[in-house]
Amino acid sequence: MKLMTVTAFAFATLSLVACGGGGGSGDDGLSTAHEGVYTVSSWNGNMTSCDGVGVPLDPPASTARLYIKSESVLGTSFINVVPCDDEASCQADAESSTLMTSLLGWTFSSGSDADGWTGTGGEYATGSGDTCSGVSSVATMKLTGTTAHIENRQSQVQWAKPAGGCTIDDLHAHAAGAACTSLITVDGTFATDL
Repeated sequence: MKLMTVTAFAFATLSLVACGGGGGSGDDGLSTAHEGVYTVSSWNGNMTSCDGVGVPLDPPASTARLYIKSESVLGTSFINVVPCDDEASCQADAESSTLMTSLLGWTFSSGSDADGWTGTGGEYATGSGDTCSGVSSVATMKLTGTTAHIENRQSQVQWAKPAGGCTIDDLHAHAAGAACTSLITVDGTFATDL
């Protein structure tokens, strides 16, 4: 199941139309001075716990680079981190009028450049029969000088399926306090401005 989770993240990319969106900070003022394209220098994983960085992983497809950009949708701002193939595709995605997000990427909705950022990576909740299951993700990012360090902690949980179905809100409620089941760390070095 854990390998399937990583594989699912590697192949599933979402794009959302950002009505009124675009770069820059929103009404809440979140932004970073570290926008740009980064070359991924390491991709490590501990797929059995969150005790230690784990072992080097072969990065999933289309993750040789990533871009970091301040985004805003309907007055809510966040720091968007999206994997991409190369500098040209990173630039094209970052400049697109369509907001790119990725199940393999991260969105950071609180924090600062000085203190670090907190947000989420790819998450899902699904149901089968009378059971819900899902993967909850808590991500942190530190930006120092020309480097980015991301840690993504995941918890796999199951719970009884409520009448309303399996939702991300239910996932978060059941994942609170659950054991961390995997840790992915990604490091990148600044390559170019957006």
